[in-house]
Amino acid sequence: MRDERGEGPARLSPAAARAALNEAISRAGRDGALTDVAAVIEWPGFRRRLVARIAGWTRAERSATADPTENHEPTLRAQWAIFGRYREVLRELHAEDDEGLATWASKTLLKTPPKSFKSLNEVVFLDPSLDSPAPWRVVQFAQAQSRSVTLTLTLDSDPSLGEVYGEAASIRARLLDSGFQETKLGPDSRRPKGLRDVEHELFRSDGHLRPRLRDPDGLKVAGAPQGEGMALVLAREIKRLIERGTDPEEILVLFRRWDDDADLILKTLQAWGLPAAAERRVAFAAAPVIAALRLAMVIPGEQWEATTLIQWLRHGQVRPPWAAEHGPLALAKTAAAIRAIRVFRGLDPIRRALDRTISEARSQGKEAPHVVVARAVLDRLAAVIGTLDQPGPWHYQCEGLRNLASSLGIGAIDDPLLEALWDALDEHGAVLEGLGQAGQTWTWTRFTREVESLTAELAGPPLPCAPGTIRLAEVDEVAGSRAPWIFLANLGEGMFPTRDSIDLSRTTATEEEAQSVAQANPAFAREMLRFLGVVGSADTGLVLAYATSDAQGQELLRAGFLDDLLGLFTPEAVASPRVHESHRRFDPTLTDWPELAGAPADARVRAVALACTQREFTSLRALARQPRHRRILEGTAAAIRVAQSRLQSTHFGAYDGRIGDSRVIERIVKKFGPDYTFSPSQLETFLFCPFQFYLRYMLKLAPVDERDELEEDYTERGSRVHHVLELLERMLAQEPGNRLERAEALILNERRSEPKSGSDIDLGIHEIEQRRMIRTLRRYVRQHDAYESAQKSGNPAPYLFEVDFGLEGGEDESFPSLVLGAGADSVRLQGKIDRIDLVSCSDLSAYRVIDYKTGACPSKNDVKDAIYLQLPLYALAVERIILKTAEVRLHDVGYWALAADGFKSITLKNWDQDREALETYVTDVVGQLRQGQFVVDSCKDDCIQRCEYSSVCRIRQVRAARKVREGEPSLELKV
Repeated sequence: MRDERGEGPARLSPAAARAALNEAISRAGRDGALTDVAAVIEWPGFRRRLVARIAGWTRAERSATADPTENHEPTLRAQWAIFGRYREVLRELHAEDDEGLATWASKTLLKTPPKSFKSLNEVVFLDPSLDSPAPWRVVQFAQAQSRSVTLTLTLDSDPSLGEVYGEAASIRARLLDSGFQETKLGPDSRRPKGLRDVEHELFRSDGHLRPRLRDPDGLKVAGAPQGEGMALVLAREIKRLIERGTDPEEILVLFRRWDDDADLILKTLQAWGLPAAAERRVAFAAAPVIAALRLAMVIPGEQWEATTLIQWLRHGQVRPPWAAEHGPLALAKTAAAIRAIRVFRGLDPIRRALDRTISEARSQGKEAPHVVVARAVLDRLAAVIGTLDQPGPWHYQCEGLRNLASSLGIGAIDDPLLEALWDALDEHGAVLEGLGQAGQTWTWTRFTREVESLTAELAGPPLPCAPGTIRLAEVDEVAGSRAPWIFLANLGEGMFPTRDSIDLSRTTATEEEAQSVAQANPAFAREMLRFLGVVGSADTGLVLAYATSDAQGQELLRAGFLDDLLGLFTPEAVASPRVHESHRRFDPTLTDWPELAGAPADARVRAVALACTQREFTSLRALARQPRHRRILEGTAAAIRVAQSRLQSTHFGAYDGRIGDSRVIERIVKKFGPDYTFSPSQLETFLFCPFQFYLRYMLKLAPVDERDELEEDYTERGSRVHHVLELLERMLAQEPGNRLERAEALILNERRSEPKSGSDIDLGIHEIEQRRMIRTLRRYVRQHDAYESAQKSGNPAPYLFEVDFGLEGGEDESFPSLVLGAGADSVRLQGKIDRIDLVSCSDLSAYRVIDYKTGACPSKNDVKDAIYLQLPLYALAVERIILKTAEVRLHDVGYWALAADGFKSITLKNWDQDREALETYVTDVVGQLRQGQFVVDSCKDDCIQRCEYSSVCRIRQVRAARKVREGEPSLELKV
C-alpha cells in the first residue's frame, strides 16, 4: 500500500529496528532513566523481553507521550522510558517497525485507501488475529468497501469451554454487533472419530462429569527415552506411513519449541534416508561461516590471543586463497606450531617464539619445516588483519570486514548468510546516517563488539524446504496449516502448557491482561487453543510423543495437556500398544528392536551385536554383501579381534604392548642400545608403566596441553626456583654470611626483574610469580635453619649445585655418563643433581644427595620398591664419577620439599649390597625395554586419574582380564 501511494514511513528491517532500539537505550541512559536496570540492560534475556514489550505496546497503540507507569515496578518504568525514546527515534527516521507499519497502514486504509482497494468484490479473512486495533480497522474497511466479507473464527459456544474460547467469544460478539451474520460449521465428519471427540471434550470445565471416551481412532501416543530414543520411535512411525503410500509432504512434525532434541530428530530422520527438512531461520551466531568471521575479526582486539588464533586456523570454513602456496595443511601446521610454543598472546611474542624454535632446530643440525610454514602463514595473516585495527566511520569498518572475509576465504562469494550479514550491517549504517551519525568514528574493537552483539541477536534467512519433503517446524510457525498426518513431539513438562503461560508474571502481557488474571489467564487460554489447533489440524492421524526418561534413566513428567488428553479415555481404550506405547529405555545395540535400526550405522551395530551375543549371523551376512557396509564392517571385525585377543588370555600379547616383530625389536635396540643415554625419569616412566614409556619416548606422542594463560607452568617455575637457590648457596659458599640477608638481597633483585611482555595479564602473572618466589625463598631460609639444627653430628655443608653428568655434548660443563653393566647389556645414564652436601662424621666424611621439589615428593616406600630410582642412581653417580677420587661414603639421600617441611632424609641402610643389586636391576629393566616389553601394566591402581595418556590406554581391559607379567625384574632397597 505504501508503494502504491508513493509515500509513508519506511519499513525497518530487524537489523535497522535493533539499531534504532540501541539509540533509544543510549538516550534513556544519558537521561538517567535506566538506573534501576543498568546491571541487566545488556543481558540477552532482558533485551528479548524489552523487544516483546515494545512490540506489544506498539500493537496496542499506546501513546509514548503518556506515562502510565506511576507506582509501577522499576523494570517497567525503565522499559517505558526506552519505548518513548524508541518512538522518538522512529519519527526522526520517518520509519516504522513491523507493528508500527501495520498501525499506519490500517489508519491510512480507512482515511485514504489506494485506488486498487476502493472496489473490492469479495474479502475472506481466515482465522485473523484480532488482538489489536489495526486488524479491526482492516475488517472495518473491508465491510465498507467490498460486496462480501467472510471471516472464519475458531469457536465452540459450549459454556463448559468458555475458558478456552473466551477471547474468541468476545470477538464474535463484536463482529455480530458490527453487522456480521453467523454461520456455524460443525466438525468434519470425515476425520477419525477419536480426533473429533478429543477436540470437543478436551479442556471442558465439566469434564469430570462426562463419560470417558472409548474410541481413540486416529490417535497414537508414544513414550520413549529422551533424545535418540524418541527420534528412533518417530522415524519408525514415519517410515511405516511412507511404506504404506503416504506422501512425505502429507506429514508434518511439530514442536512447541525448537531445541537440541528437535535437531536430533531431524538428523535421525535424514540418517534413515527419509526426506526431512526444517525451514528454519539460522541464527547468525550459530552459522559456521559467521563463526569463522567472528573469530578472525576479534584477533586484533584480543591482542592476537593464541587460543583464538588457533581456533580460527583450525576452523573448517577458513580457506585463504594463498594458503596453498605454503603446502598442504598449512593452516593446521601453523595452529600446531603456535600451540607448541606456549605463548599465549601477542603477535610479536608469537613471532619471536617461532623464530627461536627455528633457530634452536638449526643449531642442532635439524630443520623445522612446519614451524617455518607457520612463520610464513602468520606473516600473511598479519598483513591481512593488521590493517584493520584503526578507527573509522561505520561504512569504512564494514568494508574492512568484507575485505577480511574475502582475503581469508571465509565462505563462498554468494554465501546467503554472509550476504544477509552484509545487508544487516548496511541497514544498521542506514539508521546511523538517518540519525546524523554516519561520520561518527568507530574503533575496530568497538565495531567488532557491535557486530558480535548483532550476530547474537539476529538470524539469517530461512533455508526453504525442497518439494516432496517431510517438514519439521514449531507449532506457531505453521499456525493454520493442515496435514493428513501430524506428529507433535517432545511433549515434556513445560512444553504444553509452557511455563510462561501458567505464570503470567513471566510473560510480556499488557497491563490489561495482567489485571484480568483474576478472572482468566489469557495466555493460558491461548495455549489451550493452540493445542486444540494442533489436534484439529490432523486430517487422518495425530501422533503425540513424549520423553519417558532422561539420559541418566530418571523418569520425566509428561506435558500437562497430554495427561489431560489421556485422561479423557477409558483405561481399556489406551491400553493397546497401537494406541499408547511407552518405553523407559532401549538397549543401545537395538538387538530386540529391529524396526528401530533404520539408519545404516544402527543396522551395523545391531548385526554385530547379534553375531557376538547370540551367534546369529544372518543380518551381518546380509550387510557384508553390500559395498557401502563392507569396508566399515571389516574395520569392526579387526577391532573385535583385537578386543578378543586382549580378553582371552591372562598373558600379555601383541595387543597389550608386547612387541613380537623382530624387525621392530631390532629398531628398538638400535635406538635404545648401549650408546643411548637414559635419564632416571625415563627409567621411572618405564617402571611406572611401560606402555606410557612407549607412547612418550618411542612414538613421541605429546600429551595435549590444555593449560590456559592463567595456569601455572610448573616446569618453568621449578627451573626458576632451582636457579635462585643455586645462586643463594653459591653466594654463601664464596662469601659466608647471614642466609636471610643474602636471601633478601636476591628478593630485592627479583623485584626488579621485568616480565617477558607488557600485557596486563603478563604483568599480573609476573607479579604472582614474584610473590611466590619470595615466599619460597623465605620459607627455604627457615627450612635451612631447621635443617642445620637437626643434624646431630657436624653441620652439613653445601658442596656442589646443579651437577651435570652424562651431558657431555651440552653447553654446560658435565661429568661423564654413569655406565652400568657391560657390553651389549650396558646402560648409560645422565642427570642433573640439584645439590650435594658433605656431612662430617667421626671417622670419614660422607655425602648427601638432595633433590629439590616444588611440588609433592615421592614417598619413602616408592624409593624402597625401586619405582623412583632418581636418588639411588644419583648416589651411585656421585660415588663412581663426581666424587670418585674423594674418600667419602654415602650418608643419606633425600627430597627437599620447598612447599612443605623442607628436607626429608632417606637412609639407604644396606648400600654396600644394594648398589650391586641396583645395577643389576637397572640393566634387567632396560633389557626388557630393549626386548619390546611395553605392556599396559601400571604399578599404580589410580593411574587412570592422573595419566596424560588415559584416552589411548586400555588398562581397564587388561585389568579385567587379570593379566600377569612374567619375568618382571624386582628390587627392594633397605631404607
